[in-house]
Amino acid sequence: MSNILVVPFVGFLVLPASLLACLGTLLGGSEELAGSATVLPLLNALVWMAQGFAAVPGAELRVPSPAVWQMLFFYLFLGACFLWRRRMAGWVAGALVMGMLVLWTWAPRDLPEPGSVRLTFLDVGQGDAALVETADGHVMLIDGGTASEKYDVGRMAVAPLLWDRGIRRLDLVVATHPQLDHVGGLAFVVGKFEVGEFWTNGVSRDVAFLQRLEEVIAARGVPVRPVSSADEDVLVGDCRARVLNPVLSLGGGVYGNDGKRLNNQSVMLHLRCGKSAFLFTGDVEREAEAWLTERGEDLEAAVLKVPHHGARGSVYPPFLGVVKPRVAVVSVGRANAYGHPSRVMLEAYAGLGISILRTDLHGAVTVTGTDAGLQVSCESGRRLRRVKLWEGPDNAEVQNMRRLFSERGTCGVAA
Repeated sequence: MSNILVVPFVGFLVLPASLLACLGTLLGGSEELAGSATVLPLLNALVWMAQGFAAVPGAELRVPSPAVWQMLFFYLFLGACFLWRRRMAGWVAGALVMGMLVLWTWAPRDLPEPGSVRLTFLDVGQGDAALVETADGHVMLIDGGTASEKYDVGRMAVAPLLWDRGIRRLDLVVATHPQLDHVGGLAFVVGKFEVGEFWTNGVSRDVAFLQRLEEVIAARGVPVRPVSSADEDVLVGDCRARVLNPVLSLGGGVYGNDGKRLNNQSVMLHLRCGKSAFLFTGDVEREAEAWLTERGEDLEAAVLKVPHHGARGSVYPPFLGVVKPRVAVVSVGRANAYGHPSRVMLEAYAGLGISILRTDLHGAVTVTGTDAGLQVSCESGRRLRRVKLWEGPDNAEVQNMRRLFSERGTCGVAA
């Protein structure tokens, strides 16, 4: 609605005045912007209008991105509406256009099939973010990637996925440990979505990104709960979540920059959904893995989120022998400065016959757990491939069309 006023204001006043001011400055040879006394009030008025409309309740409406086939039909119906506007077919096409607009605005949830659970390991660069969705509509977000002045993963990657899935509420948000690459993007997400409960490992740090997150949580009135292995299991829809780590809730403890200690206090979650089990490990290293292995915990899981982005210090073969994963997902940034995932990690997992999926190579990884087994898809399987004309005729273009319209992309590994 704001565009009704803003667009003509910019088009008929701000833009012409700015162009004339630039032209006058060039022709006059002045070191200052000619006509700035006129342009500046117009720009201030534009900012005032934008801020005023943004403050109106409900001014911001996010809707899922339509599928390609939906957009094609929308413009087909829109064209038919104008071409045959005086015929009954035009009125029918117009009604279909309005119906599609209402459907997109309504934004129904994209739920997993009944009896299944969907996990999405987002491609957030060198960081972690995973989304869990149950068939009955419950949602859990584990970490939210990094954030900086130039790029906020919460705003650029996590929130758009939630909006695309029609998600407006997160039943549970888990911050595995207070490091920037795991919780930096959560401030934006918590500020934009309703959150039922926020889990932490109870560790505090005197760092700006964590203070920002805590301020947003307090402003939104989100309940915060430090968790530990002493807590009872929690139901998240049809799934049962069990906290394996940290050993004891650390309350209001304050840590400095001891990376290993922070990593080993990561919240670890074992999630069982029907016949499928999943293990989220944060950044734990071999010390925590050894302790859990020796304690005799039930760690078996079909899907393992590889600890600490596949770092060398997080490889502990007995731990893998107890977990027995079929699929391991490494959340890692392309050409990162840490050399993740390490060759030691890749060789150890491959030696055990574990299928390895990497977000730097495969993009976002989606795993759907059903009673019949796992269904795995990768964003890389939907990327269009470059077609080289000199290689002769083949079905490359046909394969690209299939990728374009496919809802799931292949990963190229056994799952």
